[in-house]
Amino acid sequence: MSKRTISFFRTLCVCLMVFSFALPAPALARIAQPAAPQAPVGIQQPVSLAVLELAPRGADPVLTAAFSDLLRIHLRDQAGVRLLERVRMDDILKEQHFQLSTHCGDSESCLQETGRMLGVQRLVLGAVHQIDGFFSAHLHLLDVASAQMTGAATFQCKCSVEEMLTRVPQALAAQLTDAIYAEMPTGQLRIDSTPSGAEVVLNQQLMGRTPLHLPQVIAGEHTLLLRQANYQVNQQKIQVKPSQVAAFNLALLEERRGGSLNVHITPPGAQVAINGKSHGPAPLVLDALPPGLHQVTVSHPDYHSQLHTVMVAAGQVKNFETRLLPKKKPRGTLYLDLVPSRASVYVNGVYQGHTPVMLMLDAEPQQLTLRRPGYARWEQQVKVDPAQSLRLNPRLEKDENAWILPSVIFGSVAVLLAHLFMSAERQ
Repeated sequence: MSKRTISFFRTLCVCLMVFSFALPAPALARIAQPAAPQAPVGIQQPVSLAVLELAPRGADPVLTAAFSDLLRIHLRDQAGVRLLERVRMDDILKEQHFQLSTHCGDSESCLQETGRMLGVQRLVLGAVHQIDGFFSAHLHLLDVASAQMTGAATFQCKCSVEEMLTRVPQALAAQLTDAIYAEMPTGQLRIDSTPSGAEVVLNQQLMGRTPLHLPQVIAGEHTLLLRQANYQVNQQKIQVKPSQVAAFNLALLEERRGGSLNVHITPPGAQVAINGKSHGPAPLVLDALPPGLHQVTVSHPDYHSQLHTVMVAAGQVKNFETRLLPKKKPRGTLYLDLVPSRASVYVNGVYQGHTPVMLMLDAEPQQLTLRRPGYARWEQQVKVDPAQSLRLNPRLEKDENAWILPSVIFGSVAVLLAHLFMSAERQ
């Protein structure tokens, strides 16, 4: 039989197996569906595996080849196992000019060398037996590093070819996977938190919520992360020892990350209070405000106060700007006359005209100043009353020293002119 014919029949057998899954037959119920192997938690480095072609022992070679391919399919889906595909395996051996059927046989040292060529940790080898309608398959796991058999899987049935292809490879794949898991040293892990209900992430894989008990965790170092809304993430490295219980009770800290409020008020200097607490005059920046709504009160003695509700988001800067409306100050009337008249009038140093005059002033203390040449300056603090007018009739006092300087200047000029006149007469 040519290689092309064997390949055709192998493909045909696999197609028939897939089709039989879609059309369940009563005869298939005689072989129980195997339970899925329970992989230990925290496998970070999967076991590399290669399935060698199984040897036919009384079974049809095409049936045996299809059985080998189906076994690979089921092993490929197992957690913690990295299967070397058959095409890749054939390419590697072809590059080495190596044929298993010619060189190895049952030699463990030769099989070990094959595993090293393939770059895998475990090899699956075995045979399929058939006597009339009785089938049996016997498989072994070879540890490439030690050349020792570390596990086995076997299955026997008096069944049809269809049953043999659809159920037995899956059952053997489960047995081999259990044997691989059994080689992995494991311990137990108990995780609790304050508060409870935190998500548990082990090696970037979500495992559940606290309190949590993991009965089979791969021994060694793991990355444990706990997270819960409104709390800081707690991440740390932990160690799980073989056949021991590692227990952790971790406290989560409340999330302190807040937002910022950048306050600008017109006019500057207005007082700012957040939720009733004073924070000083604007402009200012308020940091570490809890996320959420806040009441902002802005006040100024000369302006109407304002109350605003502002939303602050965590990790963001919120700009808050507002303009205050000025208050209408009460005003009063000041009538000002004096003796002598025509005196200059100043209010808080600002010229307002000359007497007699009527002024409208804010009803608050004002500095009033009167000036007139030859008279002493008059100053007084006044305050008008909005309910009634204020009349002032001050009398300015003459300044005794007001004519001394002009007299001196006039006398000096007269003496100078007389001196010049006498000089001219002599000439």
